[in-house]
Amino acid sequence: MRGLMRWLLLLLVSPAALAQECRTLFSPEDRALFRFVQTRASVDFSEYARLPVGEIRIVVLPVFDTDNPDEDLWLYRTANRIHFRTHEGTVRRQLTLRTGEPLEPLSVEENERLLREKTYFADAMILPGEVCADHINLLVVVRDVWTLTPIASASRQGGEDTASAGFSYDNAFGSGQSISVAWSTNPERDSIATWWSATDLFRQHVSITAAYIDSTDGDLRLVDVLKPFYQLDSRWSSGGVWRRQRQQQDIELLDTLLNEYGHETEFDQVFAGWSAGLRDDRVWRWRIGFTDHVERFYATDVASVLPADERLVYPWLSLESLSDQFWRATNISFSHRQEDIPLGLRWSARVGVADRALESSEDAVLFGLASSYTVRGGDHHLTRISLGTDGRWRQDDDELVSSVAAFEARYYYFISRKDRWFAQLRAEAARGIRQDQQFTSGGADILRGYPLYTQRGDRRWIMTVERRHFTDWHPFNLIRIGGAMYMDAGRTWDSQDSIAQTSETLVNAGIGLRFSSSKSRADRVLHVDYAVPLVARDQVDDYQIVIVGKLEF
Repeated sequence: MRGLMRWLLLLLVSPAALAQECRTLFSPEDRALFRFVQTRASVDFSEYARLPVGEIRIVVLPVFDTDNPDEDLWLYRTANRIHFRTHEGTVRRQLTLRTGEPLEPLSVEENERLLREKTYFADAMILPGEVCADHINLLVVVRDVWTLTPIASASRQGGEDTASAGFSYDNAFGSGQSISVAWSTNPERDSIATWWSATDLFRQHVSITAAYIDSTDGDLRLVDVLKPFYQLDSRWSSGGVWRRQRQQQDIELLDTLLNEYGHETEFDQVFAGWSAGLRDDRVWRWRIGFTDHVERFYATDVASVLPADERLVYPWLSLESLSDQFWRATNISFSHRQEDIPLGLRWSARVGVADRALESSEDAVLFGLASSYTVRGGDHHLTRISLGTDGRWRQDDDELVSSVAAFEARYYYFISRKDRWFAQLRAEAARGIRQDQQFTSGGADILRGYPLYTQRGDRRWIMTVERRHFTDWHPFNLIRIGGAMYMDAGRTWDSQDSIAQTSETLVNAGIGLRFSSSKSRADRVLHVDYAVPLVARDQVDDYQIVIVGKLEF
């Protein structure tokens, strides 16, 4: 009798019963969900590979963590209450993982990367919620940022008034859509701008962008529809662009106006793409398209020297090749946020043929090539080499026109979690370009110790060395602060010697602060730089103070 009871007990706890036994690793209330970098680094999904995916729960964390004493303030609690949290459906439309399918660690990492691309999330990760004998339940964790930003300013300087007003809303009412409206006036122009963008529409990740800008010296009208290769294994893509733009081009050298003219652009393009998907750790993608591109120029001054009008109508074919290697890191381009660094070789090539039979203004072969190779050297080194060229070969006179070749090398040396060395070398050469296409030196991106347009021409090289420091300083739990010391050197010149300018290699040194918001758009870094020119000091001010928003640290 006792043996029979033991047999019945074993029957009751058969594999079907044991399958119900689950181990909870993370729950929606877990405090670890707010520590994205540390928490995600503690999880190894290879332990659960091939387990069927069960329930997928969406956890949208608020902008402010009111369970944290540093953020349990009246102002922050109010901000959470009036903030429209991202809808669960908005997040779910971005998921590539499916219930019932076997778990693939690489698919988890890819879906995390796709979520982190959204500017309305401070960060994103996927965690094992419950691990059971026959399935795994997942938590998809994202944290909102504040995306409704008012625009309001007014000033009076030198007897002239400037003002602006409006708003931008990057995650309108939690829908993932972006809306902005802005009005501005200054002594040079009055303008009003509207912008709308939506992604992940129609369950096909279709994105639509529409923009309208009207100003006294120009305007822009844009409609862009794209069905992208959303995943590495995606098989098809398509899209189209309609753009009409009018603007004034001012060609300046230091404080001297060399030329000015109006510029009108009409650009229409459609394409379709296909791919065999991810094969042997690499993706190959073909695209075929048709482009109609018109450039017109008109005088805005009696002394205007105008480029020639042109129209290029052409079919084109492109091929793209991508590696599926990525490295998840932090404190490289952004402060205290997970970053996805593509590794290995990536390249794309494109060729098109313009013909007068298609109403082009010339017979030409258009070409483009872009490639990059990124490699890690252990835990302390990261190097990226990029090469590219773009332009066209005009068959009428066998000349390269609007053609640019570029080289860039970036190197990062990781001293510690907070300290990095960064070095960059860029070299560019052009042939047959217009004045508004010329390279320049000076300003926020190129030689920070010199004003805009200190040099210009069709040749340029720039070298930068920076010592970067990411601090843990987080005032009011709103802003993360970092800093950099740097030296820039470089020169821009005209190969035809047609521009009278300094021929010296310019050098500057400087220091700067970096401000990254942890509660608003995570892909924006405010740079505040103080830079001193070391060469040609008699032609420029003793120092430059540059305040500009950038996409990287």
